[in-house]
Amino acid sequence: MIGIALTMGRDLRFSLIQTEWLVVVFLMVATVSVALFGQLRDIIGSYPCVFLGNLLFLAGSIMLALTNVAWLAILGRCFQGLGAGALIPTTLTGLKEVMPKHLALATGLWSGMTALAFSMGPIIGGAFVNVTWRWLFWLNVIWRRPLTKCTWLLWL
Repeated sequence: MIGIALTMGRDLRFSLIQTEWLVVVFLMVATVSVALFGQLRDIIGSYPCVFLGNLLFLAGSIMLALTNVAWLAILGRCFQGLGAGALIPTTLTGLKEVMPKHLALATGLWSGMTALAFSMGPIIGGAFVNVTWRWLFWLNVIWRRPLTKCTWLLWL
């Protein structure tokens, strides 16, 4: 996100402090919300929390794709942080519900996919920055929208 934030900041004429907030606010909100959504998952279950996390991340991506002002971009990153904070504990603990006999295998696959996403994200993001940074957020919308619908159907 750092490269994209710098490009966004340059294109939209953000100040240096606004660009810093664009990067940092995601981590701050995600860190705080992991514990909150972990507890909420214990109360209402995995599917509603995964649905909510996908919905929040989707809303943040739409805000970021459409923004022309710093405050909306920072708010979009807050929404993405909330979504990530909801998805991390609920997907990991949800593995116990889905695959109780193969929990070690499922956790290993989850960890491997997370590591792959964290390592490939900057490469894919860097490629999109050369085209336009907005497409990176539209790409989130394109693949997260059907995922959110599937989660909704599983919840029902």
